[in-house]
Amino acid sequence: MPETDKTLVEKVLDGDSRAAEIIVRRHQKFVFNVIYHYLGKDDQVEDIAQEVFMKFFQHLEQFDTSRPIKNWIGRITANRCLDELRRRKTDRLRFSSDLDLEEDEDRLDTLYAAFKGNTGLNDSDAGDILDLLNIP
Repeated sequence: MPETDKTLVEKVLDGDSRAAEIIVRRHQKFVFNVIYHYLGKDDQVEDIAQEVFMKFFQHLEQFDTSRPIKNWIGRITANRCLDELRRRKTDRLRFSSDLDLEEDEDRLDTLYAAFKGNTGLNDSDAGDILDLLNIP
C-alpha cells in the first residue's frame, strides 16, 4: 500500500531522502502542469520546477500535515510563476526603454499617415505595428 503524503513528509523531516524522491515523483507532473498553465511552453519549466521543490523542502517544517501537500505545492508553484511573469514584464519594459524611440516614432507616424490616408496597410506594415507595440 502506498505511503501517504503525511507519512512521507514525516520521513523526510527525519532525514529519509527516499521519501523526498517519492514526493517529487508523485507531484512533479502536477507542478509541470501548473507551470505550463502560467508560462506555456517555456525553456525554464524544469528549472522552475526544481526551484519549487527546493523551496518546498526548505520550508517543510512549516507544513501543516493535516492539509494536502498538493495545495501547498500548487501555491508555491503559482507564486513562483507569477514572480517569473513579473520579472519578464520588468525585463521587457527595461528593454523597451533602451530602444531608439525617435526611430520608432518616425515609423509609427508613417504608418499612421498611411492608415489615416486610407491607403491601406500591407502585411509588412501590420507586422511593423505589432512589433512596435510588442505584441507577438
